Amino acid sequence: MTKKRDVFTQAVEILNDYGYDASVHEDYSGRGMYGDTVDGITADCSGALIGWAIVVAVAESMDGDDYRDIHEVAKDLLPTRTDSMGLSTIYY
Repeated sequence: MTKKRDVFTQAVEILNDYGYDASVHEDYSGRGMYGDTVDGITADCSGALIGWAIVVAVAESMDGDDYRDIHEVAKDLLPTRTDSMGLSTIYY
């Protein structure tokens, strides 16, 4: 389960389980993207928590794999940009 959308979906479930309002935002086109789209996570929590949830989702999907392998997969999936969406933020 290393497809970005699958990992983001699992991360959102983890965040929701902890009481945060989070959802997967499919095909987001942010500022300066000129029509290109990506998947993102919209949430009312910090980027650090989203990063944590993504690492947990990757670790769960790679059951028993070495932590270095988990790191390699997770670092490619961590969001690097954000945009404000009013009361929440999208991380992509």
